[in-house]
Amino acid sequence: MLLTEEGERAASATLERHRFFERLLVESGVDARTASAEACRMEHCLSEDSFRKLSERLAPEG
Repeated sequence: MLLTEEGERAASATLERHRFFERLLVESGVDARTASAEACRMEHCLSEDSFRKLSERLAPEG
């Protein structure tokens, strides 16, 4: 399957959100299977602005 540039950007952004929420849940003690399923739902429910602010706030210091 080939995606347009816009489709590629949307898929990449969705994957970034999924990985962020999945990692956050697993690090909080949620089992990996549940974390993956819940990350699938969470990745779609926040606005871009809220996701950016949350991910900046919770990003590891470095």
